[in-house]
Amino acid sequence: MRAQTLFALLYAVVSITAIAQEGFFADLTGYKALADSGIPASVVANAFPNVGAYVLEYTPTLTKSKVAERRALLCTEPSARAWNAEDCATLEQVHCTTDDACEVKLHGYCTGVFAEGVFITARHCARTKQEAPLRARFIDAHGLPHDIVLRATAFTEHQLPYDIALFEAASAPAPGVPIRRDEPGVDEIVFGIGFPGLAARDTFQLAYGPPRGTPAMVFGRVIDPNKDNRSICNFANQTDDWKRGWKWSKTCNGEADTSKEEREERGPLLADADMINGMSGSPLFDREGRLVGIGSNTLVFDALNYDATKPAVYVKAKRILELLKK
Repeated sequence: MRAQTLFALLYAVVSITAIAQEGFFADLTGYKALADSGIPASVVANAFPNVGAYVLEYTPTLTKSKVAERRALLCTEPSARAWNAEDCATLEQVHCTTDDACEVKLHGYCTGVFAEGVFITARHCARTKQEAPLRARFIDAHGLPHDIVLRATAFTEHQLPYDIALFEAASAPAPGVPIRRDEPGVDEIVFGIGFPGLAARDTFQLAYGPPRGTPAMVFGRVIDPNKDNRSICNFANQTDDWKRGWKWSKTCNGEADTSKEEREERGPLLADADMINGMSGSPLFDREGRLVGIGSNTLVFDALNYDATKPAVYVKAKRILELLKK
């Protein structure tokens, strides 16, 4: 198989035409391509090797026709097949019952990033119980998938009101990205990298191909840096309508069981970069390539009901530094 180098991957991103739109949606009016964003190509090149997919196992029941569709999607094109090798092996040997029900062990992804010697993703991703060894999938210098084993830490599953999880990595995929110490300003240009999920692709008919080890890039601006660290339920620039149907609506109404995931998110920042299913845990960078946030959610009920007008919620990068000091 012809290897796709990181240079070729970067070239493909940088070569987006000047009329390319923000994020995943071909018809969405948004920011121009990387060349017009003011972000140096070298900054993106340095960030890419540190962004990985946090691998999740799940076992859906599919019809025979759905198995065939999924196999065609994941296993036809060589680079896609390399990224989805385990799933392709399963889909090609799946056994279905007579009632056209096929139970298949497949893999989904959140996103994460390597920084300060740890792998960081969203806590709600780390809460998903996995039978297989914990791992993250990166793209190596030849453009091929490379798995790194992860080990849980005291801050993988915790009771703090921050949707981030820290793992030890058996090896370093790259030198790691720097974490920004100060907070970004309003309207500051940012970019994110992540691995959108199949469900989101099907739901939104997004303008990008099947998962093949090529992460999607999103561009945006900081909408509210939240420098006074307001809780998620107290953003003055948001109306109350989103609270009634949002993931943490019970928290905002004072009804949450704070021992569970519905605890209130404390002091996040908001950006208008796209955030959809699979982008949980995705890093948000400033134009110098410094980590400023970790993707958590959007101000909608769930990521599959994506609304491009709603800001994305990011845990501030300084929370990572606080945890590392403990």
